[in-house]
Amino acid sequence: MRIWNNSGHDEGSRHAIGNGHMLVYGIGPNLEYVYGPPYSSPPFISMNIESAGAELSCETERVTGSAVWKHRVRKSDRKQAAIITDYMLPDRNLFVRDIEAETGLRFRLEPLPGIRKVNAGGSYFGEIPGAVSFLFSYAKGPTFLAYDPVTEEGELLVTVVGGEWREDDREGVPVLRVLPGKSRIVFAAGFRFPDLIRDTAEALLEVEDDSLERTMAFWHQYTSRRTNFDSLIPDAHPRKAEMLAAIDSVSVLLKCQQSSEGGGVPGHRYSPMAYVRDLAGVLRGYLALGYREEARAILQFWKRKWERFGNLENAEGVGDDSVRLSGGNNEVEVPALMLLCCFEYDRATGDEHLLRDLWPAMEWAFSVQLGHLAGGMLEFSSDETYIAGGVFPRRLIFQGSAEATLMFVTGGARLLEWAQRRGLLAGPKLAFYREKLEEAERLFKRNFVPDGVLYANQPARARIAGKPKFLFGFCDAHGGLDGRLVNRWLELQEQGYYLCAECRGRKMPEPAVDENKLYELNSVNLIPLYIGSELFTREEAAAVVKPGFDRFAEEGKIPSDIGGTRSLGYDCGLMLYNAAKLGDPIQEKLLDKVLSLLDPAGAWAEYYDDDKPADCCRARPWESAMNIEGIAAYIRSLNCESEVG
Repeated sequence: MRIWNNSGHDEGSRHAIGNGHMLVYGIGPNLEYVYGPPYSSPPFISMNIESAGAELSCETERVTGSAVWKHRVRKSDRKQAAIITDYMLPDRNLFVRDIEAETGLRFRLEPLPGIRKVNAGGSYFGEIPGAVSFLFSYAKGPTFLAYDPVTEEGELLVTVVGGEWREDDREGVPVLRVLPGKSRIVFAAGFRFPDLIRDTAEALLEVEDDSLERTMAFWHQYTSRRTNFDSLIPDAHPRKAEMLAAIDSVSVLLKCQQSSEGGGVPGHRYSPMAYVRDLAGVLRGYLALGYREEARAILQFWKRKWERFGNLENAEGVGDDSVRLSGGNNEVEVPALMLLCCFEYDRATGDEHLLRDLWPAMEWAFSVQLGHLAGGMLEFSSDETYIAGGVFPRRLIFQGSAEATLMFVTGGARLLEWAQRRGLLAGPKLAFYREKLEEAERLFKRNFVPDGVLYANQPARARIAGKPKFLFGFCDAHGGLDGRLVNRWLELQEQGYYLCAECRGRKMPEPAVDENKLYELNSVNLIPLYIGSELFTREEAAAVVKPGFDRFAEEGKIPSDIGGTRSLGYDCGLMLYNAAKLGDPIQEKLLDKVLSLLDPAGAWAEYYDDDKPADCCRARPWESAMNIEGIAAYIRSLNCESEVG
């Protein structure tokens, strides 16, 4: 149960409600963002309870097996003020809020940047007594996200039966007053105003139980396709109920944030785009849960984007091909993750037909990385999670990356074997590919495991390859000095910073980074077993993860940097996955750790500082999927099953 109050600190968890076209993020009874369609679009509004100085609290719970959320709003004397039920129809772009109020409630609707208030308090539904509406719109043309254009005008029609609108006299912000008794608020979004009118009228004329029943039926059908984990966990297991609850909540979280075309968004804070790295974790989470259809949709999403553009960027638009995000160095790790996902999917499903269709994109994903090899090493993706989270210095992205190189080697070896067996590769091209792959394989341990420790980086690559003079990415000056993310062409400066033309010549601080330091990161040590690398024997992989296991055994901590305090949101699940694969008894303590970090809304966060969610993105599909995969691997280890089935 998630507890919200309006009197001070809130723990920050969010929940998501979506149907593949329209998406809402909530903080207890408040709506933080209302998106879409499509998912990659500007958010329309936020909506918050107003209390006129009175203390309010709320108990928020998800109905098991669904994305239906119930909120019990209470006054300071703990008496119930209202019961609110939120849900989204599966076959219409309609978000519905049903309210049974003991007293009147007020909601403040705040138009978000770029959103226009078009109509206040009008009624479009003469046949429905007391129905009043408010229309919000964004115009075609302005840019959002990373300078991406709005290609169609979108509208959000908010209609209430059992309430009334007024505007705040000082700020002109719409305020909705809900009267005691039963009321319904309908949020209809889309590009065609007549459709909004039609869908809203249908929702308002329906009996409440019909629309809710239809929504529950959709979610029952979805959750019934999941692997039956109840039968795999012994009844006497002390954490059985918690594991099943986590599996259910993450299943719903992933589905809500996956669009109808397969791409998924990264959580409440970031641009609503389909990041390749995030989707890779989600795909594996889906497979671990038994959702093959949803995993397949991710590969089909990538296939369509590759056919449209000839490459994959760091993040792709969801429902809008004009939206693309290049974070820099997208030709390493991003394509490697796609390759690995293809073979994870194949291993779980045997869907040879889809892989045949993906072959041109798969060959691109391998070959595009070859131009980045230097001394048998690939560099870092600039949007690597431990770089974005400040664990590893962004300044060192052109050094050798153990993770990117290992992913290239592992996925590449599978690709060449698969393609050769099917006659898709032969002759000089195959020989050239093998030469490059075998060089990286041969040099990997010399580059990254020089003394028995797996290091995340190798400075020698930057000395061999140098740094490019120009790079498309985020400007160091705008980011470091102004606190703004500005994504454009950059030029290398004398101090080693990459600045845009606007910032050229700006004074930057002297770099305080040791460019010869070797970093030992838990987040990298846990990768070989996770991706099934054949460069490490089982014994070698166990030795690589041992320092992280030891620190966890002694202190109960799983930092990304072995000597640090910040954890990536998936480190705990990744360590549990490794322990389950190795049969290490520490997995019992790790299971407790993973479950303890699950937030009250049923998700894991992007980062943790000393086991507390950092100021970061919540309702995270990627981290939640990887952590649930760790739990699924643990469960299957109890039954000696493979981790996907």
